[in-house]
Amino acid sequence: MKELEDSGQIRQACFHYLNYRRVTRIDRMVFEPGPGSYVIKVEVRWKGEESPLAVQALYPLTVE
Repeated sequence: MKELEDSGQIRQACFHYLNYRRVTRIDRMVFEPGPGSYVIKVEVRWKGEESPLAVQALYPLTVE
């Protein structure tokens, strides 16, 4: 956000944001047999709320 502000592309964020990183280990992921391209989609929701999930990030994954 700071880089965009410094370059004049934005003036301020219209929402509250927080830089946060959390590593969650996944014991097992099941894929279709053979190589292929996948997308890991990270969805979040505010703790304690019944709001719908919001897409936080998408990461490409290629199995060779």
